Amino acid sequence: MWLGQLFDPAADPGVVAQARALALAQRPGDLARAITAFHSRPDLTRVVESWDKPLTVVVGDRDGVTADPVEKAAALAALSPRGRLQVVPGAGHFPNLQRSAEFNAILTRTIQACR
Repeated sequence: MWLGQLFDPAADPGVVAQARALALAQRPGDLARAITAFHSRPDLTRVVESWDKPLTVVVGDRDGVTADPVEKAAALAALSPRGRLQVVPGAGHFPNLQRSAEFNAILTRTIQACR
């Protein structure tokens, strides 16, 4: 199933089940519109390059959706003057769901750096 690409194989089955339930609760038309919006969004490279605030790019090292996820995330973080890469070991495409405590700690540090 497609969830296998989003989560590390060792992911908590409860987290995977929750994500599956959320996805299946969506109306097909809404999902189609969301996918269309995602794939037609503008390139924001210039925004990232000029961003003068802390920018943290978080990536799971077992992301099965993105090809070369850590390398791509590192390249994105490197574009920003204050960019920083945070790799969450053992997490798939959604580290915020799969490793929520680690993700929340990263988010807290990023917010604190903005003060």
